[in-house]
Amino acid sequence: MGACCSSKKRKNQGDVGEIGEDDLKGIFREFDLNGDGFIQREELRAVMQKMNQSPTEEELDAMFRSADKDNDGNIDFTEFLVIARANPISLTLRAVFDELDVDGDGYITRSELRTAFQRMGHSLSDQDIKAIYKHVDQNNDGRINFDEFCEMINRKKN
Repeated sequence: MGACCSSKKRKNQGDVGEIGEDDLKGIFREFDLNGDGFIQREELRAVMQKMNQSPTEEELDAMFRSADKDNDGNIDFTEFLVIARANPISLTLRAVFDELDVDGDGYITRSELRTAFQRMGHSLSDQDIKAIYKHVDQNNDGRINFDEFCEMINRKKN
């Protein structure tokens, strides 16, 4: 998911939280793997798997049915906006994650984390980064995936 949000707030109509409609169009295009202007069920599955989600067939059907309001077997951009407005938090977290994941490989590496903090005016020592990874990198693969990132954010909120 390479869709990125800039730090500038957009004032487009249809903004979802901090995400502007242009960013939502970019996210929609990333779901639309075959580029036909629609998201089909198998594209939804592929993107969910890319985001390290493993929905059951029933969960996938439920997600797709709730989004496909006209029951044509496709989710168009308007239907996608309904999903985005219903669940802006996950899209906002995805946008933040994508901003940190500079190379777009689906992981935040130590160097990407260091760069992000430098852009915010903070300098992290190697010890600081090791401490962050010790708490966040649950599978100890040396990278932070989207699930680990979300868990870290959710722990901070609680």
